[in-house]
Amino acid sequence: MDKSGSLCRILPFFLSVAVSLTGAAELLDGRTLAPVSAGAVVQNVRPGSVLILGENHGIGSHRDQHMILLNLLREKGLKVSVGMEFINYPDQIFLDQYTSRQLNDEQFLKLVNWSGFPFEFYKQQILFPSTAAGEKALALNIPRTITSKIAKTGLESLTVT
Repeated sequence: MDKSGSLCRILPFFLSVAVSLTGAAELLDGRTLAPVSAGAVVQNVRPGSVLILGENHGIGSHRDQHMILLNLLREKGLKVSVGMEFINYPDQIFLDQYTSRQLNDEQFLKLVNWSGFPFEFYKQQILFPSTAAGEKALALNIPRTITSKIAKTGLESLTVT
């Protein structure tokens, strides 16, 4: 992709920000691994940028750090959409229905086959985007059927339909 492409806007943030994978809620500069403040991270985010955050699932301090960053981005005047890597992209319709309050928690969790960590841990991130402001929660995960096929028979086994 050329310098005007999306990838060039994504990579600087991927390379410069990582969340500590210990229990500590510490943001690290991905190039130096030196601690960096949430304010310093947000200062570098421009409209149209993608900020990639990592975490250890189930660690409250990581979730709290994400919420601090999301709120700082909104305070900066940016529209903030949130991608959820553990919701399969074909389930986007259910995510949209949930965030627009057409589904309650129980209905949503059943439709997306939620398992693993308690939903309450991720609910505030999912509901953070303001649909009225044009923000979205996005389902990003590839379904297990596809990843299993790749693992068993290789990437070349996928076909376009």
